[in-house]
Amino acid sequence: MGTLVYQPFESKLGNVPASSPKDNLWSENVDGKRRNNIVSTGVSHVSLSDHGLVYAFRKISINSPKGHSTLTYRKFNNFDSARFRYDISTQDWDRVNNSDDPNVMWDIWKKLFFLCVDKHAPLRTKRIRTSKSPWITPQLKKRMHYKDVLKVKAIRSGNACDWLMFKKCRNAINNEIKQAKEQFFKNALRENKGNSRMTWRIINELTSRKIHSSSVKEIKLDISDPRELSFVFNDHFSSIGLKLINTIQKNRDAPSSLDYIKRPNIDSNSKPLTA
Repeated sequence: MGTLVYQPFESKLGNVPASSPKDNLWSENVDGKRRNNIVSTGVSHVSLSDHGLVYAFRKISINSPKGHSTLTYRKFNNFDSARFRYDISTQDWDRVNNSDDPNVMWDIWKKLFFLCVDKHAPLRTKRIRTSKSPWITPQLKKRMHYKDVLKVKAIRSGNACDWLMFKKCRNAINNEIKQAKEQFFKNALRENKGNSRMTWRIINELTSRKIHSSSVKEIKLDISDPRELSFVFNDHFSSIGLKLINTIQKNRDAPSSLDYIKRPNIDSNSKPLTA
């Protein structure tokens, strides 16, 4: 348990300093794990009360789903502000004043407004990747931000020199990202040498291969005797082959498994082996 906030303050009644040590202590007791999530704390003196407002900024991490997720946004490519204002002005806004309930008035206004918004800026969904790229370092992020600044500058100016500078920076950053990704997976494979499970997980991540679970989720058997249970499993696995053969349609023209066996070339002059 520890103190998060410790800040002396003065009473607002005549600016008399607090005399008791307890009055100088603003604390919140939390355990060690939660304490590490606190970024900063302090006391804000507000005019609503004679007591200071204790605040704390906490780090929050949101668990993102694996794979891909969708992002909903509005498309403004064909947005025409003049037509949008015209459609807004032609709506029957007097319907809002026909009710005295503020909730009903808000619902009517919202429906009329979003009717025009959906027409001029329709909603679209986009699939985004939620998995992180740990090889993107803070230095690379700064370089990528600088590349975006150069692109905006080139678009606004239209100058050939600005476009050339942007393209050079873009190509250099793409090469740096490729090298960082390559080095990241090399180090990961080297660190997990001898661990086949982690090695295959790294390979699947590198090749974007989906991992399918092959575990048995449920077995419905009302058998408690281990000997009897072993007999049931033995009968099942010993007869599963014949059951599958009966479900497969036989094709007479299909080649036999013996056709794939290469026969040895026997020379007529060769002598048989004798023991």
